[in-house]
Amino acid sequence: MSILVTRPTPDAEPLVQRLQTKGLRVLHAPMMRIKEIRITASAKAEFDQAIQNGLARLAFTSANGVRAILAQAPEAVQAPCFCVGEQTAQVARKAGFEQVIVSGGDVAHLTATIVQYSGENTAQWFHIRAQNHRGALVRALLEKGYNAHAICAYNAERVTALPQEVIAAVKAGEIRGVLLYSPRTARLFEQLLLLHGLAESCSRMRAYGLSKAVVAALQESWLHRWFPEQPDAQALEAQVIKEGRNDD
Repeated sequence: MSILVTRPTPDAEPLVQRLQTKGLRVLHAPMMRIKEIRITASAKAEFDQAIQNGLARLAFTSANGVRAILAQAPEAVQAPCFCVGEQTAQVARKAGFEQVIVSGGDVAHLTATIVQYSGENTAQWFHIRAQNHRGALVRALLEKGYNAHAICAYNAERVTALPQEVIAAVKAGEIRGVLLYSPRTARLFEQLLLLHGLAESCSRMRAYGLSKAVVAALQESWLHRWFPEQPDAQALEAQVIKEGRNDD
């Protein structure tokens, strides 16, 4: 039996390798394609000024944001950054950020962490995000009196079909579990199953969601739906490995 990973490339690659080293068979079907977009001139000018003045504070809800901002503003590594999850933090450290603070795995936890660690209202906060992101973090920070801005540096584009290898595996009943990381990708995966005439296959698979919100976006027809008590990618991975070993 196999596990299906739905994270985009390249974030999925280390996860796939870790699962494989634990003896699990893994397939990869990213739900999103990440494409860098040019930061607007006005946003870039404001960001550059904040970096020069030492006032910039960065927030990353995805490792894609780290890669996207450094492709256009390598000087961003000078600023402290707050990251959702250890994986995003690891990407930030590897990219050269020296001041990296990690929060739990969702916007609410990140907001709480920012409030806990920052006592400075003079700072300018920049959430580096996808263009089609909901913008909840900036709204939450503005409500708390922070000077917060969004910088759209990439797009997360929906895929329109599952890979043929994955379609064949689903038809054959070879996929035991699916890892899902956002409500949006959870809904998209179900839509793609329906597109390929495979909607009933959910009853033979387990869904592993990063959070309760992810699982809540799914239909109830799945064999089992699991999520950690708190949004935590490491806990999610550990559960998949545990159940994978039990199945074997």
